Amino acid sequence: MRERDRRDDAVGTCSDCGQDVGLEESHAFAPGGGVVLCWACALQRGGVYDEKYDTWVSPPRTSDLPDERRPHG
Repeated sequence: MRERDRRDDAVGTCSDCGQDVGLEESHAFAPGGGVVLCWACALQRGGVYDEKYDTWVSPPRTSDLPDERRPHG
């Protein structure tokens, strides 16, 4: 049996910094359309997370990130 690769648990790649965003990172921001932000980038982009209610009360800015649903070209 092979040792589990860190990428096996990846949800995606941060659309800002390029780091793998894993399942263990419970506060990742993934609004859809292929956009995923790690915790650090989501906060740096102005996101505000409410720990008590386990939700983003103010989403991070993502308008400058590519949306995979839009046609490229």
